[in-house]
Amino acid sequence: MHLSSILKEYGVDIKKTKLVRHPLNKTDIRDVYERGMIEAYQSSQSKNCFDNCKYIASFVGTTGTEAKFIGLYEIVDTIDGSEVMKHMPEGYPYPDHFDDTHRFYVMKKLETMSDMDNKLIIDWGKGALAWFQWAENDKEVLSIASRDEVPFPGYESLILSYKEDKKDLWQTGNTYIRKEHIICAPICTLASWWRSTLRLMRTESSRA
Repeated sequence: MHLSSILKEYGVDIKKTKLVRHPLNKTDIRDVYERGMIEAYQSSQSKNCFDNCKYIASFVGTTGTEAKFIGLYEIVDTIDGSEVMKHMPEGYPYPDHFDDTHRFYVMKKLETMSDMDNKLIIDWGKGALAWFQWAENDKEVLSIASRDEVPFPGYESLILSYKEDKKDLWQTGNTYIRKEHIICAPICTLASWWRSTLRLMRTESSRA
């Protein structure tokens, strides 16, 4: 699956949309993201990078070339010069992001695709340094989580308490794995141990 197919499904015109990836391995970006100010950072740019598009699909760079979707935005206006500073949120830690060399893009977060916020993960690809690109540069979708799915913790972290073991399935990529029937040839011994451990935990719980 590719990102363009999802955008089209939601009625987003990819010819008017740019993809934006804010890499969290940069100190200032991670800082504003953790403060809940990533939208302010996104709106004030030193380059006229969003002048010729109507929408931006915003992502944060996580591990490697992966990127997590955080929202779809419409650009409704632009502000230049000394007026930019007036749009800096109180407590914003980097005033230079809002000096008069920047252009402030007034953006409106759309409800469109909001059900994908923090759930859609794509591979940005080899051009990770190109932090904004036209949406026509298609991206591979790595995973889409839902509210009811429990992220697969990895085979190294298969120890859960009985109370935590309330859901039947883990999802890893596009594969669903039943906790009680982990089938993987290279780790068959671990799988057997895990099934035995689950049976024991449930037996002990039923006796309690």
